[in-house]
Amino acid sequence: MDWNRWVETLLPSAILLTLTFSMAVYAVAASFSVESSVGDGVYVVVRLENLNSTVYAHLMDPATFNGTTIPERIVQECRRRGLERVFFYRERVRYDPVTASVEVSFYLAGLDILRFRFDEKTMLKIYRLDMGWRKVVC
Repeated sequence: MDWNRWVETLLPSAILLTLTFSMAVYAVAASFSVESSVGDGVYVVVRLENLNSTVYAHLMDPATFNGTTIPERIVQECRRRGLERVFFYRERVRYDPVTASVEVSFYLAGLDILRFRFDEKTMLKIYRLDMGWRKVVC
């Protein structure tokens, strides 16, 4: 499975649902870009660009949206499914008022998300990435 293709198709839908979870629904003509990479954790960067002024103003309110909004929702959904060994760290949110854009980045980690082992013959690190965390429902 192509990781980037999956992230580009499914994670944006989950994030849009998260954004509308705690506020009124607004028509948004925004663009998404999601990047991720796997190392000792799964590093996720979500960019919401060209937001309308009403949505951008709501996202600027820390009571509505902050750097932990998206990763907390993912962890809650994982725990609801019985995946207890999941956590996030180094969450950060950046706002760009000139382009009405928001960038959220964070790491997902834990044994229920990512495990690795060493191949005894080649000494290569082999990762096992559980993709169940991506199924966030709001």
